[in-house]
Amino acid sequence: MPSPPSSSDEEYVQRQPREDPAPLIAKASRAFQVLLQATRNMTKECPKCNSRFCPEGYEQRASKFKLKSAKDLYLRSRGNVMSLYEGDEVPEWLSKQLPEIKEC
Repeated sequence: MPSPPSSSDEEYVQRQPREDPAPLIAKASRAFQVLLQATRNMTKECPKCNSRFCPEGYEQRASKFKLKSAKDLYLRSRGNVMSLYEGDEVPEWLSKQLPEIKEC
């Protein structure tokens, strides 16, 4: 009967990169679609950064919060995918599918 993993074994397993990034890419793609949906009713771009992903483009507080939440979700999801390629070059198709967003 194998012994239960020690805490150092658990840390080692968690640090290993995933071999199949497809689930993380799919999650990040869905998060990007949510972000695009949140910008659908934007009245103006941010005057400082000219980004459509900046909460300053909204006048209503609820809309600003919705965009900020969607942007945070996307940035976390995108970061998880990009961390898989740490040290390696990110494929061009992936950079286009999960673009970097500009913000203030």
